[in-house]
Amino acid sequence: MRKLRPYHKVWLKRHARRLNQRRVSWKEWKRDQRNGIGRRRATIYKDGQQKQIWAERAIPAPEVFSLDSNYTETLLYITQIRDRLFSNNLLINRNKRRGHLKEYADFGTIKDISPTAALVLAAEFDRYRHLTGLKFCTVDEHRWDYFVLSVLRSLGFHELLEMKPLSSEQFDLGSTRVLQFLSGEQAIGESVGRLQDALAELLPDDAAQRLLYAEPYGGIFEAILNSWSWAYPEGHSWLHPSVHRWWMTGYVDTSENFVTIAVYDQGVTIPFSLPFGKYAERHERLLSKVLSYLKFTGTISDMRLDGLAIRTAMKIAKTSTGLLQHGKGLHSMQEVAERAEYGRLRILSRHGEYIWETGTRPTSQYNELPFHGTLIEWQLGLGKER
Repeated sequence: MRKLRPYHKVWLKRHARRLNQRRVSWKEWKRDQRNGIGRRRATIYKDGQQKQIWAERAIPAPEVFSLDSNYTETLLYITQIRDRLFSNNLLINRNKRRGHLKEYADFGTIKDISPTAALVLAAEFDRYRHLTGLKFCTVDEHRWDYFVLSVLRSLGFHELLEMKPLSSEQFDLGSTRVLQFLSGEQAIGESVGRLQDALAELLPDDAAQRLLYAEPYGGIFEAILNSWSWAYPEGHSWLHPSVHRWWMTGYVDTSENFVTIAVYDQGVTIPFSLPFGKYAERHERLLSKVLSYLKFTGTISDMRLDGLAIRTAMKIAKTSTGLLQHGKGLHSMQEVAERAEYGRLRILSRHGEYIWETGTRPTSQYNELPFHGTLIEWQLGLGKER
């Protein structure tokens, strides 16, 4: 057998390494393709025109996008998008190569969506739009689930993102009707009235009267009033840039005469602001008594008590007026649910969750994953047993 010369041995070693690197790269490429990662051709809409680009890393949304039935995965995704929006390497084309998108939010993985969760996500894109004047492009919109696309369009995502131009067709959401979100900085009763009237118009006359009897106007107005007055204190240090706004929407299941209303702000949370309120001492005393009864060894500032803190503030608000820092009006929000044939009030704020529901005792709990800001949601049954 012919003896290999030294330079030939070196060449064979280098050749073997190159082949191995190609094999490893191919395996990594296939794995990335399966996981939605890796460069591929994608369709976007820019300035109303369809374009083909190279897209690299998808950020897939959970199949069930809901803060009720899939809280953790949905909130993790919203948090991920928020962090990406304010990084230097995110969703927007920053590469010098034309037609290249390094990262993008992939909504094509969503099979079911809650308009309430969609409102919280919309607020993130709306904040970015107000701060920068920029819109992100949707990627492969034609692959989105029809119901999901219809909900996002109805909610107003076409004003937040570069999407396919609207056609004359009406989106078929079955018995569900979703209203476009409203947003503002100040507490303006006109916006609340528009939302309430729009919801009533989607209902039969008798159900509309029952909606007005529940007086959602008062609860919604208190929510945006507290957001405007106390959610964005002057001098507060924010993790992400703040626009000092609130967002709200409503949607109706016309087959069940069932109305859902959601109000959201990105401000300081209820548990954070309670110690600075007018009734802070009273709240602290009541909370201390509860903790003593429960034999809790931590301090009242422990974030594990966020849910209990909201529940305690609700109890104080029931017998007091003039509560500051989100405390004011808390119980008037609950009264909306109490006046409905069936009502449910849910509050998410930092690690706390509070629920009041017809026929049950109020409940509160600690959520390990913190909620950014405060979300208030009413569910009102106006005619049928649920």
